[in-house]
This record gives sequence, C-alpha cells and structure tokens, in this order.
Amino acid sequence: HGGRLDPGVQLISKPYRREDLARKIRHMLANAKPIVLPEKALSDEREVKHKINASALSLTPLQILVVEDSKDMLEILCKQLIRLGHDAKGVGSAEAAMQELNARRFDVLLTDVNLPGMSGVELARKACDGAPGIKIVISSGYGSFSLEELQLEAVFLPKPYNFEALTMVFADISAAKSLASEAALDAIET
Repeated sequence: HGGRLDPGVQLISKPYRREDLARKIRHMLANAKPIVLPEKALSDEREVKHKINASALSLTPLQILVVEDSKDMLEILCKQLIRLGHDAKGVGSAEAAMQELNARRFDVLLTDVNLPGMSGVELARKACDGAPGIKIVISSGYGSFSLEELQLEAVFLPKPYNFEALTMVFADISAAKSLASEAALDAIET
C-alpha cells in the first residue's frame, strides 16, 4: 500500500480512550455510505437477514438486564437488543443490577465479567439464587473461559460484539422461552 489508506479507512490516534473510539465508530456508522456488493453476496446477505428477521419476529420478546461498565457500549447493546424486539434495561454496575433484579423480573441477565466492585460472575450467581429460571449471558473481551469451571449455567458471548452472534444468542433463549410457555399451556389444558 505504500503507506496509503484504503478508501473508507480512517485513523484514530493512540493512545485513545474507549469513549473516543466508541464516539468515532458511532460517527462512522452514522455517516457510512452503502457498500455495493456483487449480486451473489447480496443474495447471501438477504438470506441471512431474512432468516434473522423471520426468527426474531416469531419469537417471544425478552426482558433483558444489561450490565456493562462502559457507558457507550451499554448504550449500543441496549439499542441493538431493542432493535431485535426485546425490552432492554441497562445499568453500569453489579450493585445497580442487584437493585433492578430486586425491583422487577427479567428473563435474561447479560453481564460483562469485569465490573467495578462485584464481578459479573458473582452477580450472575446472586441473580440465579434470587430469580430461579433467569438465563445468564456472560461477556468478556479477554478471551473465552470455561463456564463449567465457574459452575454457572450460562452462555458466553465474546467481545467485541457481533450483531449476528448477539441475534442468535437471544433468538435461542427466546425460542426456549416460547417452547416452555407452550409446554406449560399444554399441561394446563390437559
């Protein structure tokens, strides 16, 4: 490349804060021009979006508590979950999450592992003790780890977040909730 940047590539100077990076990403996404893809790629993309939209439309909306200490990441996550048709409440600490868990019922707790104060893993354990049946999604940007070693039934969602992975994780949880609701109704009817 001879030191030249590809079209559309922008730099952000180092060192940078996470907030600066998130602001730059939001700005780039808001001002992004559509990318023209070959017809084959377009049909593949339409098929994936159709599958995601079809599955999201037919599933039960979830009440999700999102715990993330990065304010920008918290905002982005909540907006994405709302776009998927769920109700997302975001808080910045495990302590604030405990207050929310005591105040109302949630279907899912999505928490970062590394939080100030109480860890996301400890929060997840307390959430399970206080709300049996709550589903746990643990996220971390520090590589994968064994959920079995943590002795915690949870789904691992790696950072940085991928929209398709986020969609599929919550579609699976929603589908399981829908099936459980249908089974409960069938049991009542018989």
